[in-house]
Amino acid sequence: MKRFTLILLATLAGMIQVKLIHYDVFREKASATMLLEESSYLISYYIFRFLS
Repeated sequence: MKRFTLILLATLAGMIQVKLIHYDVFREKASATMLLEESSYLISYYIFRFLS
């Protein structure tokens, strides 16, 4: 379970990093990209809550 938590945290950190990079590079496309990543973040969060 600890390993799973670490993997999840690393994934979320990566997603946040990707979001920031996308926001800097493609400002005009940022809103759509961020919405997609926000929804995948929420899905990950609810899966994590459900499993823990």
